Amino acid sequence: PSKIKLLDTWRAMEELVLKGLVKSIGLSNFNAEQVGRILNDKNLRVKPVVNQIEIHPYFTNTELVDYCQKVGVVVTAYSPLAKGGEEITEQKPPDTLTDPTIVKIAKRHGKTPAQVVLRWGIDRGYTLVPKSVTPSRIKENLEIFDFSLTSEEVKEINGLNRNYK
Repeated sequence: PSKIKLLDTWRAMEELVLKGLVKSIGLSNFNAEQVGRILNDKNLRVKPVVNQIEIHPYFTNTELVDYCQKVGVVVTAYSPLAKGGEEITEQKPPDTLTDPTIVKIAKRHGKTPAQVVLRWGIDRGYTLVPKSVTPSRIKENLEIFDFSLTSEEVKEINGLNRNYK
């Protein structure tokens, strides 16, 4: 626990915007209550632009995504393919890219499972930060704007939620 209060930190970040040193400021890993504390502060001068949070088919984080979108805070998903953390746990994490539902949808669209998972995020209305160092995968990750999922497919993928972080 930090001795520095959350709102004091936010006020210092607001100063950076007001002085023109940064264009915008945002949040990372804030839950709805924490986002609300910032937004409802009577001394708020600069609204957070974004909240970067973990989101993938096995951790849909729907309530927080919906809340942020409702209050006008852009959501950015990190670990959108649910691949992070493999090197820090002995337990093999579930693999969204071999999930039968995602594989079936990918075949239907002529896309890879990774492209379907990334498109699912776009179709849910948030931005994504997929991690890759492989040029072919980086290119593949960008090739998601020539198709959309149906609302039924989005619901199918939403139904994979396991609250797995």
